[in-house]
Amino acid sequence: MRLQDCDLDVTAIVARPLIKAEPEVEWIEAKKAGTVPPALYRFYSGANYFSFRDSPRFLSDSEKLLFPYIGSLVRGLFESLCQADELTKEIAEAHDKTYTPLKKAKGKSWDRKAGERALRCFKYLLVELNGATDQFAEIVAVYFYGELSNLPPGRSSFEALKEFALKPLGGAKKIVSPRFPLLERLHSSLQLELVREGEEKEWYELMLLYRNKLAHLGNAMFVRMSFPQKGGDMFSFLPNRWPLIFEADVTAAGEHSEGTVEEFALEKLIHQDIVEYSQHLVGRIRQMLNGGFEILCDAHKTFSGYDVSNGIVRSIRKHSKAYGFRAFKTVDGQTKTT
Repeated sequence: MRLQDCDLDVTAIVARPLIKAEPEVEWIEAKKAGTVPPALYRFYSGANYFSFRDSPRFLSDSEKLLFPYIGSLVRGLFESLCQADELTKEIAEAHDKTYTPLKKAKGKSWDRKAGERALRCFKYLLVELNGATDQFAEIVAVYFYGELSNLPPGRSSFEALKEFALKPLGGAKKIVSPRFPLLERLHSSLQLELVREGEEKEWYELMLLYRNKLAHLGNAMFVRMSFPQKGGDMFSFLPNRWPLIFEADVTAAGEHSEGTVEEFALEKLIHQDIVEYSQHLVGRIRQMLNGGFEILCDAHKTFSGYDVSNGIVRSIRKHSKAYGFRAFKTVDGQTKTT
């Protein structure tokens, strides 16, 4: 089907209601279920559900871009968290149906595709969670424009926001902007979540490693080891490093082996199975975002009477892209190759 073959002579387009007087049903349901952080729901409510023409002064640019832009980011973040919640459930369900020697020995049924589904869902989970944090970073870039040089609106990432959180804010300034006290709170909130010790050390860095390697290199690059619970089923564990080439530690019969399987596992694998790790990872991201949106809620109220900064729109326009592609050439419905 080509766009030109559609009836483009229309007078109306079906879309979400532009004007809203109350929260959307899916938001109410997600709030009750605990799928979205409480502060994110308050942010959404405090912005009048991003209803058309309800933008505060500091987001009311002449192009009418900023307020719906933030609304789209909030909507995207909401959807990412809802998807993450569904994916953790699917990972757990797939684990219960995955083949193990114990299931076979006990005569239990299994689904030969369940293991693939669990890994696919885990990959999607990482994409959704990283998407949620990047969308949060873009909202921060707009609200604190001018305060964060490495976070330009239109091209922000949570990696850049993490750099801000891990560095000292610097000494006292002679002239402090009205935004700075809230920026200090954001710095402290993010640092509290990102800088952990003991078993939680570098949790964010490992999640990012998983996302990058799984997205670019695929599941085969991450060996997973499964162990039976005493008297129970088997559970799969992910490595805490990359690359981990399992074959490099295999020794032939009669050769001297360094260490035991237990020592290998405790050193080179994370200590939560993939189901428990996924659930706790989603919980940690929610917790971190909740702290961040607590500050954004206050920022939205504090900045409401401020003048809009045209630099934000310029930055978004600067980083926008358009491409010349319209359609692949086809012959009888098939892609034409040359």
